[in-house]
Amino acid sequence: MRYTELLDEVRQAGVPEPVEVAVSAVLTTLGEELPAGTAGYLATNLPAEVAPRVRRKRPSDDEGAHLDRGHFLTRVAQRSGCEPDEADRQVRTVLAAVSHAVPDAVMVDVAVAVPADLLDLIPPVPGPR
Repeated sequence: MRYTELLDEVRQAGVPEPVEVAVSAVLTTLGEELPAGTAGYLATNLPAEVAPRVRRKRPSDDEGAHLDRGHFLTRVAQRSGCEPDEADRQVRTVLAAVSHAVPDAVMVDVAVAVPADLLDLIPPVPGPR
């Protein structure tokens, strides 16, 4: 998926403009939450324009931030300029679009890596066909 297609999907799902800010806020915050290996795996499967947002600055840091749900959503809201109660919807929308852009195995790794209280923000990955 191209960057413009990712933005269009987020836009069509109703995220207010500028959607680039919402996409960046979600992916930056998610990148901080994921262990370095998982963040790198996700980044290599994303369009080049957003991949750096996910990649951890210190690749040796394999722990991730482990923010609780409230802090995670607050951080997204601060970065995207939305109200905190809108951040949940933005995260779900952006991650749904991301799930269409990357292989299922990548989203499985993301789901395994995030804390349990963030799992419902990750779109379900289809089972074996």
